[in-house]
Amino acid sequence: MLFTLLLCPGLALGETALRQAIADLKEETAFWQQACGRLQLDLENLEGEHRLTQERLLQVQQAQQQSHARLVELQAALEAQKLQQKEALAAHETRIVAAVSQQLQVFGQQTQRALDKVAQESKPTKQEPSFAQLQKGLLHTVAQGETLSAIARKYKISLSLLQSVNGIKDPNQLQKGQDLFIPENLF
Repeated sequence: MLFTLLLCPGLALGETALRQAIADLKEETAFWQQACGRLQLDLENLEGEHRLTQERLLQVQQAQQQSHARLVELQAALEAQKLQQKEALAAHETRIVAAVSQQLQVFGQQTQRALDKVAQESKPTKQEPSFAQLQKGLLHTVAQGETLSAIARKYKISLSLLQSVNGIKDPNQLQKGQDLFIPENLF
């Protein structure tokens, strides 16, 4: 309203109206000053909150970096532990294999000594037939149900010799009508 009075000097207002306009203007100015003050406080509060948020963000980023570094350390430690366990397991397996191998050698030696002893104790009293003796003999034709061990007993020769002379690997595969050579001087 004061602007209107100042811009239009031709308008004659009374002193009271002018005072009222100035009072209104002062009141309006005070209102806007308060509003600016409140906005200034709000701005300062927002700036403070922004600073706190920035600080918190920086703290979170630092914590995140520390967590990431710790995670990398833990992963490296885990990998090292895995490698260590793998090496320990391989060393343990090697020791077990060596121990088992050594034990097998001992058992093998014991078994061989036992077999040698059994072989010495069970040597036949009569000598094995010579090649010349194996050249002469007779043919035996296998009958239905006849077994190789029965034929060996019949001619009083060893089962292993009968198998060897006739090239028989499996005595259970004997066939009816099959001819077997029985060496001479052995029955």
